[in-house]
Amino acid sequence: MPVHSFTALLLLMHVCQVSAREPSSSFLPDQPPLFGPCFFESPEDSVRFTRFFEGLVFHEGATRSDTTSLVLRLNWRESQHGGLCIVSRGDGSTLLQQSASRHDDPMHNATYFRTTAGKRGVVIAWEIPCGLICRTANYYVEE
Repeated sequence: MPVHSFTALLLLMHVCQVSAREPSSSFLPDQPPLFGPCFFESPEDSVRFTRFFEGLVFHEGATRSDTTSLVLRLNWRESQHGGLCIVSRGDGSTLLQQSASRHDDPMHNATYFRTTAGKRGVVIAWEIPCGLICRTANYYVEE
């Protein structure tokens, strides 16, 4: 009898594990879906961010010949920590284009994009070494 109960418990745990790993969206390019649905402050933010993200065209980055000084403002922040994904509006803080290129190391990543309106932007993503996935991505768009 105890063996059957243990087997049933293992089977139940396996079913729960599989159902907890539903497909989800990951807003960072080339990232596997690791989290469930994202949480937003309001339904309007959910619609706006989804439209914003779906309109992005990612590319290699700023060219060395591009010497224009570009001021970027924080529009959106995506936080993925411990299985929870939260997307919030940015605070409007600024980032110079030259400082975005300084964020390329194993724990930081700068990915460049253009919006549907043709504006340039960069996603600055960084990970914190921890036992879970701890990643934050800031989406900066030119003024």
